[in-house]
Amino acid sequence: MSDEILYLQATEEVESTARIPALWAKSIALAEGDLVKAKYKYIKLRVEQLNQTDIKPERLVPNENLSYPFALFNNMTNEQIIQTINQPFYDDITFKNGFERSGEFSFESSELLKRKGRKLLAIHLSYIVPSTTDESSFKEFTSGRKSATTISEKTWEKYITLATEKPFKLFSSRGAGGERDYDEGDDRFEIDEVDSEVDNGYKDDGDFS
Repeated sequence: MSDEILYLQATEEVESTARIPALWAKSIALAEGDLVKAKYKYIKLRVEQLNQTDIKPERLVPNENLSYPFALFNNMTNEQIIQTINQPFYDDITFKNGFERSGEFSFESSELLKRKGRKLLAIHLSYIVPSTTDESSFKEFTSGRKSATTISEKTWEKYITLATEKPFKLFSSRGAGGERDYDEGDDRFEIDEVDSEVDNGYKDDGDFS
């Protein structure tokens, strides 16, 4: 990944709630309390961190065989992907009338997909490096190393299962035979699980911008 992309990612991060608290505190200390200078310190330190992270894309299958939503970033450069990950996410193939009107998602889950869907997909496909604890957890989940535990993870699992009509485990980086706990007899994610948790007050993942 080029330095330009990393600087863009770090700049967007420092201006959002996704910035790393410990690194931000260090940046403020190095800048002697000057918040403007601290932002520049943060960006520099964050880019150094990202450069040291050896992340290789874990493509699910060759790009030419990808179907929507996995084909969303086809024919896009890394720069274009970074620039568009915060744009609204829609699936006009499976959910032509929107996520909420489909009857499959609550309002909160629908808004989560619309607001975070592109970034979730980019992390799922390893186009971008996780920059927060929740994003790292999400990557562990999509890599098949853990079960879905957060609302973002459960909503994404449900969406992919509905959109592809296939078990989510087939789309983890490890593919079939991964280490996630999954009942082979279930072809779909438990439909009501995500929305019931959202409606009970757990509406979002605070560290996932």
